[in-house]
Amino acid sequence: MMKKLVLILILVLIPSAFAANGAGLKYNFEYVELTERSKHCLNYGVYNPYETDSLILLSAEGDFQNYQLKSEPTSVPANTDANNELRKDICFNIPKVVDSCEDGKTLEGLIVASTVPNSQGIGTALAVSAPLTMKVNCKDSNFNVLFFVIPFLFMMGIYGINHIRNVSKTKRYNRLYSELMFLHKKISSGNYDQSHVDRFNKIRSILLSLK
Repeated sequence: MMKKLVLILILVLIPSAFAANGAGLKYNFEYVELTERSKHCLNYGVYNPYETDSLILLSAEGDFQNYQLKSEPTSVPANTDANNELRKDICFNIPKVVDSCEDGKTLEGLIVASTVPNSQGIGTALAVSAPLTMKVNCKDSNFNVLFFVIPFLFMMGIYGINHIRNVSKTKRYNRLYSELMFLHKKISSGNYDQSHVDRFNKIRSILLSLK
């Protein structure tokens, strides 16, 4: 009878010991867009609804796990629920991974919140995870730059051509107008010949067309 009682106590107490601490993960997104060749940090909430304080570590699994920067565990007090979570960053250093700037690159994986043993090495690892899709875009895409630069250069070229034409037209107009005034004075003085009259009429026609 005593042996049966001891066995029952062991079966009850062992699961309780293993469940004495644990990890909870709170998140409100499963998709992010990041740029390559940059450092980015994503923020999650960690909590511990169990009866013992926990050391909780955030880590990455999947396509982007090799880009994760070193992370330290966070001490989360016991009986911390999801409404009182502790905010923690998990950071990535994304290298050059995009082949096509127009399409970008999609990485799939998980963000894992797991318990770690204490300094005495005591504790059982428990973990929860959240799915994450990471869309990586070009940092300084030639496609995006040219999309703006080419129209700008085209407009500046048109403006430059029109400006040169206007300056040339103005200079020509002023030169011909000065000549017209000179011929007008000459004809008015009576000291002229037919060539002066013909030139006067021709310049007047040109000036009228330039307006």
